[in-house]
Amino acid sequence: MARFMIPRDIYYGRGSLAQLRKLEGRRALIVGDGMSRESGFMQRAEGYLQGAGLNVRSFICARGGPTLTQAQTGARAMQEFKPDWIVAVGSEGSVSAAKAMWIFYESPATTPDALAHNGTLPKLRGLARLTAAPTGGGGEGALGGAAFLLDPAQGKRRLLLDPVLAPDIAIVDPDLAAVSPGPVLARGGMAALSQVLEALSRGAGSFAQPLALRAARDILAQLEAAVAGDVRARETLHEAQCMAGLVFANAPMGLCQALAANTCAAFYKPLPTGIAESIFLPRALRWESGAKEMAAQVYTAAGLAGDPLPALCARLETLRGQTGLPASFQAFGIEEAEFLSKLPALSEQVSQDPIFSKTGRRPAPKETENLLRGAYYGS
Repeated sequence: MARFMIPRDIYYGRGSLAQLRKLEGRRALIVGDGMSRESGFMQRAEGYLQGAGLNVRSFICARGGPTLTQAQTGARAMQEFKPDWIVAVGSEGSVSAAKAMWIFYESPATTPDALAHNGTLPKLRGLARLTAAPTGGGGEGALGGAAFLLDPAQGKRRLLLDPVLAPDIAIVDPDLAAVSPGPVLARGGMAALSQVLEALSRGAGSFAQPLALRAARDILAQLEAAVAGDVRARETLHEAQCMAGLVFANAPMGLCQALAANTCAAFYKPLPTGIAESIFLPRALRWESGAKEMAAQVYTAAGLAGDPLPALCARLETLRGQTGLPASFQAFGIEEAEFLSKLPALSEQVSQDPIFSKTGRRPAPKETENLLRGAYYGS
């Protein structure tokens, strides 16, 4: 039996953040980031919530998150304030941080080791419910039962997947994405593409497949224009990223996700996930056994012509360059000596990633090492 996890309600379209005026409760904690505060969206959310009669406080996530320490700090703020609504307004990282804070708030005894991929999380909603309003720039796994958490001390990037993490209310307001910097949108668009293309390669189910195809079509068509500032393209991209987030929480993951997650943990802070995924994606798709069928589906949906898989990989590489993303980790600025020193352990770690436990084919460490070398040198 399969399951498809979605928020209870999704409000979308310009101005939909105003739906916060209709929340019923006593106290709301807004979790945001520097960008959502500087753009005024956190303040706007605060005004809507106060207009609904709620007492409101805010928590600003520091850059470089969401980290385990940040989540535990936010949970302590929640335990002091006792909100019955958690309202995440910000990047995918901020929404992930809010979800992790929520876990520790409702279940203070939860240990970091319990936050494992495909682990069982504690029951939530005894103390608070969650509203998520992503601002763009990520795969927007924010809308599904997914979150990620960085643990720099352990060199880990913990992926949390559980139906309890799906928001009660999701708000997809393109106004929130309209002010995102182009490089942020470029990284987020490529991250979303990696999610849907790998899901299709690994057998996305009946409900996830249409969303994945629509998201892939729209991102391929609109990402370059969105990065350049086209308002309509940004609206389309924002909705496509949110569709990709729903796919991510409900479909198999693949090699690109494993490579990117472990590489970003190994090179914490300097390496954004979207950049890692944009570098790995064409290489990973050439390795995935289901990629040929996936590419044919995507090309049919997008109305494109040519030998689908080679043409799609070439299109991804072209799009990466057109949106200003680096073609290799060396070009990004990771030092060769540091890369080579971490390569053996990283190759083994990727090969043993739990992502592969339920998705069939697993790469051998030597295959992983070759993929990592190619991604570093751009070969």
